[in-house]
Amino acid sequence: MAYTVKETLRKRNTWGDVVVGDATSMPIRSDSINAVVAIALVHHLSKELVQKFFIEVNRVSKPRGMLLATVWLWKQRRFLLQITINLIKTFGAVS
Repeated sequence: MAYTVKETLRKRNTWGDVVVGDATSMPIRSDSINAVVAIALVHHLSKELVQKFFIEVNRVSKPRGMLLATVWLWKQRRFLLQITINLIKTFGAVS
């Protein structure tokens, strides 16, 4: 994942650093970064870990720092067919 982001930054001639680590315990100094990008991450965390994540984002971000986070909702219409198939497979296997 980090390689893809680095390559994207390089190709777009954009400056930035990529850090891979635990979202609830980031290996970053406090008040040191301008932005956190969390694509398709937050919805995988438990409620307790989501709270820890936001506390950690606040800790590492500079004043007026930004967070870009995307969250998927599994109840979206486009996932309905796959969810139905998975339920049928799950309950069919139990029988």
